[in-house]
Amino acid sequence: MPDELPVVGHALALHLDAVGALRRAREQCGPLFWVHLGFGARFLFCTGSGSFELMKDPRLVTDGARSTLEYLIGRSLLSLDGAAHRRIRGVLNPPFAPRGLSESVTGDLIRQVATDRAERLVQQDQAAIHEEMKEMALDLVLRIAGVGTQDLPEWRHQYSEAMLGLVPLPWDLPYSPRRRALRGVAWLNKQISALLERARAETKGNSLLHVLLQARDENGRALDEAELLDNIRTLFLAGHETTATTAAWAVLHLCLDPGLWQRMVDEACRGSGVPRSPAEAKQFPLAEAIFRESVRLYGPAWFINRRTTAVIEHAGHPIPANTTVAVTPSLWARDPDLYPEPDVFRPERWLGRPSPTPYEISQFGAGAHFCLGYHLAWLEVVAFLVALGRSAQKQAPGQRPRLFCPEALRPRFFPTPHPPTVARVSFRATAAIR
Repeated sequence: MPDELPVVGHALALHLDAVGALRRAREQCGPLFWVHLGFGARFLFCTGSGSFELMKDPRLVTDGARSTLEYLIGRSLLSLDGAAHRRIRGVLNPPFAPRGLSESVTGDLIRQVATDRAERLVQQDQAAIHEEMKEMALDLVLRIAGVGTQDLPEWRHQYSEAMLGLVPLPWDLPYSPRRRALRGVAWLNKQISALLERARAETKGNSLLHVLLQARDENGRALDEAELLDNIRTLFLAGHETTATTAAWAVLHLCLDPGLWQRMVDEACRGSGVPRSPAEAKQFPLAEAIFRESVRLYGPAWFINRRTTAVIEHAGHPIPANTTVAVTPSLWARDPDLYPEPDVFRPERWLGRPSPTPYEISQFGAGAHFCLGYHLAWLEVVAFLVALGRSAQKQAPGQRPRLFCPEALRPRFFPTPHPPTVARVSFRATAAIR
């Protein structure tokens, strides 16, 4: 990839515009090119025809591909393959499947959290939308786990600290991102261990922690302490960072399109209430389409990396074993052959269509590593959009959300894809500043 800088490689260019940088690299280099993410982390990006299938190829594994994330994800679903992955996936899957979401208290919690956050949002003069959505999503996953919300600000702060380890600065020095990240993970581990201990001591309970403590694999074996700790910490992280980003982008685009906003409000008010199950969410096709378009343009993973365990071929070139390769859902989602005017936010492209194909939701992974929390994220964002439309109609009828700050629609890509922190919205202002 052209324009590599000393030491930091392409990290700065990717942070400011990963999609544009990858597009330019593909035009100049062809479908295969090396990208330097900083401090020696070099990935071979595979963008040719068939790159999606690489995510399902058994010769590509996650083990060894995400060593820089080991401090955060440990030996969780995100780092395991084969039998070890299938075992833990089988234990964790039931509460996150559509049936599990419908039959548990999760749906009621989604409705409550989404409604509370929507009512709060429409009352603020200016709301930092990404921070609001992160707090909402973390509030939900903690409530599902049986954690009280009185400590929510500290949990959010510690997860933000833990995420600093994704910044490509490897030094573990006082006050460095790495040191702060390790301290954040240590705090999270201590809290989760205490929550597990409390859940074990309770004779009754239906929280996620109680479910996971009672769950067994096909051989009757429970998750051990380290497995519980790594997977719960990762579930909490994945359960709020990705959902928050999708919801924030949805609101930002609603600010720019009064017609789309009014149609969403009308749909929300026609429905019987905020959905609490996947079946109820299907009654709001426009809200679902807004979710899908937000995921398409601003997916939670702009690249996904794997490690080859054997020689593979891509775009006519052999790739040696033990090579870290990356595929690019961010480019697939902007394929003009599949999405006319691919850079335009157009939820209508999803209306009247069957469920999306695996390729169209590849931002959540594919094959055995498809995101465990996909259905939870989908239900939560649709529920929030419906709650937002109903709350706005009740408390600020006729008003539409307004966007403050011209930088609000320029995504940033490190440590994960997100809107700029300066992005703010209001339902009460009389004029927007763009």
